[in-house]
Amino acid sequence: MYELRRFEKDDIKEMAALFHDTVHSVCISDYSPEQLDAWASGKIDEEAWTRSLLQNTSLVCIEDGKILGFGDMQDDGLLQRLYVHKDHIRNGIGTAIVKELEKRVVRNHYLVYSSKTAVPFYESIGYRMIRRNEVVRNGVTIDNYLMEKTLNNGMLVVYYSLEGNSAFTAISLSSELDCDHEVLRVEKQPPKKGFMKFFSGGKSAIFDENPGLKPIMSDLYSYDTIIMVFPIWAGTYPPAISYFLKDERVRDKFFGAVACSGGGDASKCFSKLAEMFPGKLRYTLSLKNPLADQQGTLEKVREFAESIKKDREA
Repeated sequence: MYELRRFEKDDIKEMAALFHDTVHSVCISDYSPEQLDAWASGKIDEEAWTRSLLQNTSLVCIEDGKILGFGDMQDDGLLQRLYVHKDHIRNGIGTAIVKELEKRVVRNHYLVYSSKTAVPFYESIGYRMIRRNEVVRNGVTIDNYLMEKTLNNGMLVVYYSLEGNSAFTAISLSSELDCDHEVLRVEKQPPKKGFMKFFSGGKSAIFDENPGLKPIMSDLYSYDTIIMVFPIWAGTYPPAISYFLKDERVRDKFFGAVACSGGGDASKCFSKLAEMFPGKLRYTLSLKNPLADQQGTLEKVREFAESIKKDREA
């Protein structure tokens, strides 16, 4: 029975031989002899490989003292190498190595540059194709495929709600998108009813008063798109959203904005967001009193979610 252990310096020569033999036997139907020779010439820079493997999280699969496979992953979730001995393909070794690497390098997003041969394998363990690439090695062009595995599908719905309209909308949208959601909680909450609700909320929005935003629980670095759902106060978004947008972890994200209001017009609010984040505000939806027409709201949310999905698949 095989076991997985950490890479050791003395493994490098056996790993180099396995790398060469695997490429030239397993990938022979997808690449020309010239491409295979350029990819795996039989000589590697052992010092460079060793430095890289020691820096990364690197595992070898061992049985009876023999290396059956190896793989390594960078701290950012990039699977740099994965090779299994040609005589032990389809024995679960590759899957075991990747799963163990993902356990040790805890990320919500993983990447790998796959050979054409390995694409079906990566698809079988949850990776999806992003794009085809071409690399030049020793003057020979070789194609590979960038693939990703995202545990949270890259989207997060963030919402602030006072009367429940935004909460209802956000949770419905999160369900339609099959993504995570998180509520923004504040220390200074305005009254929920009466004249003071409008006065206090509008004043805090106009003057951008610090609401005392509580810590965000989600790992914001792991999402590429954040969709905010919020009520309109005095023609703009509430301070909870304003102070959320000050978080350095959201600077390079794409955004969506869903505004809930009594009048259903959020054009000024969306324009303000678009000016703040040029080219980053990709999705907008304005809703009028979502709780007053829940069925109608759900239909609009469903259509909105479908448009986001199509855009991300394009």
